[in-house]
Amino acid sequence: MKIKTKLAIEVIILVSLVSMVSFIALINTKQVQDTFLNLSGETLPILGTLEDIRTATTLVTSTTMQIILIEDESRSAFGDELAALEEDLEWEFVNIENAKDEFNNAYSNYSILMENNFPDQIIHRDEIAKKWNNLLLSSNKMIRMKAAGAVGNDILNLKNDFNLAHREMQHALDKGVEITASDVHQRQSFVESLVNNTTMTILISLNLFIAAALGIR
Repeated sequence: MKIKTKLAIEVIILVSLVSMVSFIALINTKQVQDTFLNLSGETLPILGTLEDIRTATTLVTSTTMQIILIEDESRSAFGDELAALEEDLEWEFVNIENAKDEFNNAYSNYSILMENNFPDQIIHRDEIAKKWNNLLLSSNKMIRMKAAGAVGNDILNLKNDFNLAHREMQHALDKGVEITASDVHQRQSFVESLVNNTTMTILISLNLFIAAALGIR
């Protein structure tokens, strides 16, 4: 076989292998890009809404306990001190209303994202709403009872119920994060698999070219 013919065959093999590797790399790169776009457009916003819901939950909890403390202080206060406490009390009620608005906005966004991206997990979305309502009911009950003069075991039992409602709400949010994080992990594993496959394809193609070149020579 002439040298020119051998060189031509080597060039053809090299071009073919490079074209194949480039095609595979292009497809894998597109899949990686789509995966990260999905993370940015689906998963990360869901985590953001869950964090906003958690913030609203924390605000309701801390504000409720602050209202209870103010009610206690108000019983022994007079004059300007009482007026200042009443003003603080009004402000804390405003904070609770703000927390409700924050939850409603975040939960609305969360619901839309879940329906569009994880329709099989809608039941968990409903669980979050249920736990939130339980938290608000417990908060309202404790505030009303405290304003009516509840003391001792009565208010202690209400606090225990309220703390339980808070823990259940946090658990529901943790579950939501876990579901979303699981999806992130699956996508990361997919990306790692693509990278490994592309690397392996390049190594195999390189070895095939070297073997073919040596065989021709």
